[in-house]
Amino acid sequence: MTDQRHLKRRVRERMAKTGESYTAARKHILDQRPAPEPEEPAPPPAFDVVDPIDLSDAAAAIGLKCRVKIFPTLAARIDTGAALLQLRDALLATEDDPWTQKLRASVLRGELQPQRKGMSENHIDLLRFVRRATAGLGGVSPSGTILALHVGSEIVLYVLSTQRSFGGTEQPQPLIWIHSITESIGTLKVAGLLMR
Repeated sequence: MTDQRHLKRRVRERMAKTGESYTAARKHILDQRPAPEPEEPAPPPAFDVVDPIDLSDAAAAIGLKCRVKIFPTLAARIDTGAALLQLRDALLATEDDPWTQKLRASVLRGELQPQRKGMSENHIDLLRFVRRATAGLGGVSPSGTILALHVGSEIVLYVLSTQRSFGGTEQPQPLIWIHSITESIGTLKVAGLLMR
C-alpha cells in the first residue's frame, strides 16, 4: 500500500512539473525504475525423474495379456521387440513348468497374482537368483515372479507386478517391468539387500 501511495505522489509531482497527463507521467516514472534482479534459477531436482516407455501395445500385438514397461536407458540398448518375443516364447516353451506358472498366467492370460506385502522374495533367495543371473545362468526366481533372459548381449529381468489405477475406474492388471540386471543390482545395493 505504501509503495502505491509513494508512486501516486511521485506521479502527481511530475504532472505538476511537466504538465503531462497522469498516464504519461506514471509511465515515465515506471520506466525509470531499475530493472528487477533476475530470479535465481530453480535448484535442480533432488533426483532425476525418468518416465518409463510403455510397450503394452507392442506386447498386445504378439498376444501378451499384460502391461509392459521399460526404462529408456535399457530400451536404447536392446531390441524391445525381441525382448517381448523372447518373454512370450520362453513362457510358451515352459507350459508345463511349475516355476513359470505365475508369470505364464499373468503374461499370457492376464491373470492377477495375489500380492504379498513387502518384498515378494526372501532376501537370501533373491541374492542367489541375482548372482545366478549375473553369471549368465538366467532362469526364474524362487517366487516365480522374476525371469532372467539374455536379450542380445544384455541380461534382462522381467519382473511381475500389478498396475493399479489411481482415481480411475480401471481394474488392476498384470504389469511386467523389463530391467537390466546391472541396474537392478544397483537398486538392490541401495536398498541394502545386496552386499559386495
